[in-house]
Amino acid sequence: MAREFSRQERLGDYLRRELAGLIQRELRDPRLGMVSITAVRVSRDMAHAQVFVTLLEGDSEEEAKPGVEVLNGAAGFLRSALARDATMRTVPRLRFRFDSSIGRARNLQALIVRAKAADARHHAGGRAPAPQAPAPQAPAPQAPAPRASVSRAPVSRDSALDKVQTDGAPGRTVDSASIDSPSIDSPS
Repeated sequence: MAREFSRQERLGDYLRRELAGLIQRELRDPRLGMVSITAVRVSRDMAHAQVFVTLLEGDSEEEAKPGVEVLNGAAGFLRSALARDATMRTVPRLRFRFDSSIGRARNLQALIVRAKAADARHHAGGRAPAPQAPAPQAPAPQAPAPRASVSRAPVSRDSALDKVQTDGAPGRTVDSASIDSPSIDSPS
């Protein structure tokens, strides 16, 4: 059974998508860099919305403060732009806040890496060097699995044969009729 979403959640998701597009297209403030909207929380009466954002310029609230101030200054403009496009009776008042969860996640990741390094040094008798934070790696390319392809040879209606060719064995074809029907020699 599918989970039903409340009206607040649906409105928050709608606002998140629309605000992301509006900020990217409409706001031309040089103090505002790349903005990512992480969540939108709408009040029960749907009159207010807290918009949580992260900025590329900084991980801390102090570094992101100028960008958040620009967004809060443009909140009226963004609200009126939303009202033009939306069919809602009222559009919630927008309040932008810095989302520090991304920075906290990076700090926790660094703590985990340091704890693993300390554990490795402890188990190795203090001989192992402390590893650095792992660099993001691309997944290793995997060889594609052999696939079967069906091709029809241009033949007459009386002797229509489907040919199955395996990618792993070039040039080897099998008559599909012999695959589907039992062999005459096999006992029943």
